[in-house]
Amino acid sequence: SKSVLSGINYKSRYWMSASTTASNNYNDFVMVESKSPLGTYTRYDLPLSAMTLWNNNLYGAISNTGKLARIDYGSTDDSVAIASYWESRDEVYENPIYYKTVNVGVLDYSNIPANTGLLVGLSPDQGATYQSRTIDLSASTLSRNTIKLNWDANTALGFRTKVSNNVLGLGFKIYGLYNAGTMLDYFGN
Repeated sequence: SKSVLSGINYKSRYWMSASTTASNNYNDFVMVESKSPLGTYTRYDLPLSAMTLWNNNLYGAISNTGKLARIDYGSTDDSVAIASYWESRDEVYENPIYYKTVNVGVLDYSNIPANTGLLVGLSPDQGATYQSRTIDLSASTLSRNTIKLNWDANTALGFRTKVSNNVLGLGFKIYGLYNAGTMLDYFGN
C-alpha cells in the first residue's frame, strides 16, 4: 500500500489523514477530533499526506500535487478554498425495507458567519450522486433562521444528506437538517 497514515495534535484536537481509494495511491481524507469533552470526529474531504507545525500554523502537503495547504485557515497556497463537508449516514426513517420518497427539507441555520455559497445536498444512492442547493446564509437579518429546500422527488430505501462549504475563509453553523416525504407501499429487494 502506498497510503501513509499521518497525524498531529493541533489546538487541542487530533488530526489524522488516511486513504480510502481503491488502490491506496494517495491520502484522500482527514479526520479531526472535536474539542473536549465531545470526543467525536469530523471527516473533511481534504487530501493531505503529511502535516507539520511552522510558526504556530498547521500546514499539510496536498496529495498528488506540489501544493501546501494552511490547515484550519481556509485556503491552499494558491488561494483556492479548501472544501470541507459534513455527511450523514443513510437514513431509512424507521422503514428499512420500504421504498420512500423525500421531496422537502428544512435547514435550520445561523447567519453568522455570513457564508453566501453553502451547498446542501440529498443523495438517494448512498452518496454516489447528490442533488444540491446553494444556500446564502447571510440572506436573513435574523441570527437564526430556517429555509425550505424543495428536492426533486427521488425514490429509494434510504437517503443521505451532505452540507459542504468551499467559500474562501468562511465556515458555517447548521443546527439541523430535517427531511420529509412519503412512504410507498412496496418493498425493496
